[in-house]
Amino acid sequence: CIACHSDNKDSSAPQISNCKACHQTQLAMNEGQGAQGVKGEPGLMHAANVGCADCHTGISKGIYRPSANSCADCHEGADYLNLYTEWAAETNQRIKALQKMRIEVEAALNDADAAKRNTGAAWKIYQRALQNLRFVRNDGTHGVHNNDYALAILKNVESDFNQVRKQLDTVW
Repeated sequence: CIACHSDNKDSSAPQISNCKACHQTQLAMNEGQGAQGVKGEPGLMHAANVGCADCHTGISKGIYRPSANSCADCHEGADYLNLYTEWAAETNQRIKALQKMRIEVEAALNDADAAKRNTGAAWKIYQRALQNLRFVRNDGTHGVHNNDYALAILKNVESDFNQVRKQLDTVW
């Protein structure tokens, strides 16, 4: 996008200085906002006023990409490279586990509906959990923009799925 948009400075197309025009999910994650029912704090880089282009330094065909090496550009030592990798791995692992759990919970809800059970409240909880799970997944940074918030959201998703299961086990 930027390859074209930077050539159209007089147009209304977003420029590199306005990444958030297209990347609203990433901005919300950085700000610690956007998930339903989960309070968050701004991510460390956002709180320190680090701009998008400060970390997204790898340019390939006009697209700005980050990497673990972006951390090392400002922070000394391999610890930051490892931290980036650990955050991404933990977030991806949690998302995969919750996606499996989502399939099971949705199947249980559908079975309960087929049995003519009252599932309205459980479906609302499920929908909130699903929206929050998608929010973290769609951020696309594997938790790196705001790891604490991403993990808090995923913890809440798991809690919501467990709450639905509990309701289905007890409510007829």
